[in-house]
Amino acid sequence: MDLGSWWGIWAPPGIRPDVKQRLYAAITKVMRLPQVAQKLAREAMEPAVSASPEEFAAFVRRDHALYEAIVRSSGAKAD
Repeated sequence: MDLGSWWGIWAPPGIRPDVKQRLYAAITKVMRLPQVAQKLAREAMEPAVSASPEEFAAFVRRDHALYEAIVRSSGAKAD
């Protein structure tokens, strides 16, 4: 099994849409800076920015569903 990892930034539920958009714009701007890409590359990381907060939320839901199915089929239990 090939498992990757990723990082994300979350805001509290009910965040105002204008605030969410401003945060997304600021984070996206920073993540696209060449010096950020260089620093992440030194840690074997690649910056990737979703097209929108909604796209990231959909990605998280798909990723969660994938791992949920894997854990359920394995029979693993948390104690």
